[in-house]
Amino acid sequence: MSVLTIKNLHVKGKKTLKGKELTDFSLEINGGDVVVLVGERAPLAIAALSGKAKVVGGEIYFGDHLFAKGKLADYGVEFIPCDEDHALGFHPKKPVIKGFVAPLKKRKMPQKMIDRSVREAAQLLDFSHLIERKPRALSSQQKVRVTLGAAATRSPRMVVMENIFSITHPEYHEGISEALKASLEALKLTMIFYTTADKAELAEAAGAKIVEVN
Repeated sequence: MSVLTIKNLHVKGKKTLKGKELTDFSLEINGGDVVVLVGERAPLAIAALSGKAKVVGGEIYFGDHLFAKGKLADYGVEFIPCDEDHALGFHPKKPVIKGFVAPLKKRKMPQKMIDRSVREAAQLLDFSHLIERKPRALSSQQKVRVTLGAAATRSPRMVVMENIFSITHPEYHEGISEALKASLEALKLTMIFYTTADKAELAEAAGAKIVEVN
């Protein structure tokens, strides 16, 4: 069954993407797919999903639900930013365990279930010893495992992520690819992200299907 369907999308960029435009873009992603968008306009497609770009035409569906207003979480979708502080959605000054627990508490999940969900993810991806650290104390590979593990505890329909290879220096990108592949295989997540053309092979090595966005 289709998890994400994009039909004839027309997007205009805002802020850092201002002046860029994506037209007539269509895509379908099924459960279990991992897709990487590559190309100069690839960030615009992800920005449309995350609310960082203005959608002026076309339709986006998560399952049977038309994506209009609201947060991705309202549609059962987790968004992972790859921002300048490299915290991947965690608070840069707080232990990463806080980023696991807070969203689950907002859902009014019982504490015992929260503890079990975090423990299971940590054991599966081998980061039990990392959850009390702050994001900057983690290596790039550790960040990938912790971030995807946190997303998995919220049982998402799919994960939308920015350019994961932007979180560290190029010499570590191969390690990110390996950590991404191992985490995705363990968690069975459906995911879409973007990267630059020179990182397409690394994304493909991580198990992603390449879609060029022109």
